[in-house]
Amino acid sequence: MFRISDIRLYKIIFSLLCITFMFTSCDGRYRTFENTSFLNLNILQNASTSNNIKIVPKKNMVSKTDTIINPNLNISIKYYSLEDALIPVLNKHGQKEYFREFESEINIYVHEQLTVKNIISKDDFKTFEESTFWKKAILQYVWLNPFETTKDNISINCSFLVPNSKAFKSYKIYFNREGKREIKLTASS
Repeated sequence: MFRISDIRLYKIIFSLLCITFMFTSCDGRYRTFENTSFLNLNILQNASTSNNIKIVPKKNMVSKTDTIINPNLNISIKYYSLEDALIPVLNKHGQKEYFREFESEINIYVHEQLTVKNIISKDDFKTFEESTFWKKAILQYVWLNPFETTKDNISINCSFLVPNSKAFKSYKIYFNREGKREIKLTASS
């Protein structure tokens, strides 16, 4: 038979488990996927048609995600459009549209000190393969891969897309604690 002190102990353990779950769940990882989906929705909704020139997205955009991997490791990803970099692309009706180019700034903090600061842009990937793909491609997504990230190696995924087509390339970028970067192609069409 349970005693009153046993019930109190169970309530305390259950409360501690709930608090632990709450703190470990609120680290910002979910925002990585929300922000990229939000950006795609905004790109489509904010397209401009003024003066018969369509710019996608109409206004400059910035998205920032901070993720705490553990108490000593924090990764910040800032994804933003470039003001003056536009790529002309013909749509299915033969009309010219202009798509803004994007970059992403990756900051890695160890013990609250900035140890890695890196800008990801399509210029970093052109050296892998010269093709017409890179003339029309835009940086579509950048996100932290929490399943492959450890305290010593950070795994970032990114993808590039040619607007109004099915052409894409996906990459994994690995950073070690000293900032050395390794890039691997994971998928393309």
